[in-house]
Amino acid sequence: MYTTRHSLMERIRNRYDQVAWQEFFDFYGPLIYRYGRQRGLGHDDAEEIIGRCFENLNEAMGHFEYDPQRGKFKSWLKKLVNNKINDFLAQRREGRFSESRLELQIDPRQDLEQLWEQSWRQELLNYCTALVRREIPEAQYQVFQLNVLEGCSAERVAELLSISCEQVYRQKYKVLQKIREKMQNLLDEESRHDA
Repeated sequence: MYTTRHSLMERIRNRYDQVAWQEFFDFYGPLIYRYGRQRGLGHDDAEEIIGRCFENLNEAMGHFEYDPQRGKFKSWLKKLVNNKINDFLAQRREGRFSESRLELQIDPRQDLEQLWEQSWRQELLNYCTALVRREIPEAQYQVFQLNVLEGCSAERVAELLSISCEQVYRQKYKVLQKIREKMQNLLDEESRHDA
């Protein structure tokens, strides 16, 4: 069953709802990781930032009250993640971490707002793709995966799967349409709840 992120926020107020927390982690964990890596953190350090953020989230969500007047959850989360990354980098500068743990290549001119928004949109796309994958036949997803995600030509996909090129285009279009619909629904919901 599809659960909206707003209703998910309500469910994770119960820190013992493991299903809700897993769903929450499945969406926000990769977002935090991607953003950390784009900020220049190495793999292990980005994973550590996820842990630090979720520790804080676990504490904060128990008394979370959604109030659109106070701002968007997405903005609050961005601030939390940036604070955790900045704290991590400050600790590194103070010598609390070894030099080899960090692969820093941060451009000081980097637009963190744009970087966050790109990471957010990419994880939203990944999330919607995963939702659609569970709803469609495996053969249909295989066409999409080969043609769109792996970049095989329609002719090659048709050859590999013993179908026509027309079927490749048709299946690809259907999957993309479903993903777009999921994304639009989530973006519309985000607008309604964060307006």
